[in-house]
Amino acid sequence: MHLIERFIFGGLLTALGGASGGDYHGGPGTVFINVTVGEEPYRMLQVDSNNKNTPPLTLAEANTVSYGFERIHLVKRARLNIKQV
Repeated sequence: MHLIERFIFGGLLTALGGASGGDYHGGPGTVFINVTVGEEPYRMLQVDSNNKNTPPLTLAEANTVSYGFERIHLVKRARLNIKQV
């Protein structure tokens, strides 16, 4: 989500990871919010594994050596890997 104007959200942010009937699950649910209101950006990453044994979310973008977030929210057994490509 990319916001370019003031926005107040009072709800619940949910993106659940993939699931299956067995012990194998898809990746975790992931939401990235980028707010560019005013001079300072606000970047938030939320990762939710929904208490499943999902693989970690891996940030691995070509030609990217650093990531900037003001907030990283890992919930319900979520894990995060950052890998240089």
